[in-house]
Amino acid sequence: MKPTLTLDTRSDRTALWHALHRLPPIDRVRFLVLRCAAVKPAQGRLPAPAPGGFDLMVKEAYRCDRADERLTNSVYADLWGLVSGWDADMLEIALDAEEWVRRPSARRKPLPSGLPRARRGVGPSAASSRP
Repeated sequence: MKPTLTLDTRSDRTALWHALHRLPPIDRVRFLVLRCAAVKPAQGRLPAPAPGGFDLMVKEAYRCDRADERLTNSVYADLWGLVSGWDADMLEIALDAEEWVRRPSARRKPLPSGLPRARRGVGPSAASSRP
């Protein structure tokens, strides 16, 4: 039986935001990509969720605290979009985020193979290798 817990208190939402913010910027986006890949469009609703447009935001997040907060806010909002639009389980998302923070080895899950290269090559090393 699936435990029932509603993550709808301010402290629960704040805890999730802080867990995401503790992750390095690239891992926040990786977390979102993996959570999107885990969602199966319910009842044939298409398109499937696919995050994008984070390349510049990640690059800036490594240099600027304000940009780092904007990235966390964007990932957080997209996760709530998964909950409301694709019936993702917020409890599962929160527990997974907590595990990523506590156990860095959990972050090394491979990205789904169908992702475009732009999403796979995000981060400080990928950004610095571009002309």
